[in-house]
Amino acid sequence: MAREYSQTIANYDISRERFLELKHKCLQYPEWIKRRNECYELRSSTSDGMPKGSAVTSSVVERQADRAMKESELVDRVERCLFEAADGDVGIIPDLRKNICYGVPYIALTAPCGKNEFTKYRHKFYYILDKKV
Repeated sequence: MAREYSQTIANYDISRERFLELKHKCLQYPEWIKRRNECYELRSSTSDGMPKGSAVTSSVVERQADRAMKESELVDRVERCLFEAADGDVGIIPDLRKNICYGVPYIALTAPCGKNEFTKYRHKFYYILDKKV
């Protein structure tokens, strides 16, 4: 297994522990997308005719909308950081996303750049994400 944390990322003033925290947060990206999409699915409610009491005054729709908004904000934050880290090179963004958010190793990607340059994009992504989180 390749080393993921290196002295290079330490030059960005990101400790090993902070890097691992950010890495594991990004690995939740597929879960955020899944939960966000679940919020938009249609669901049928079952009614047994009995009134239901609740201390929560918000409706199911409001809770779903709040949840969808929260998940969308998380996804958007990662997407913005990917775009900023790529310096506008949109060709690298899909491969960078696969590597960072899905754990696909560089060797399995068809990145349009070399490994050293790809690693620089990756380190820059974590630096930007560290400043935004």
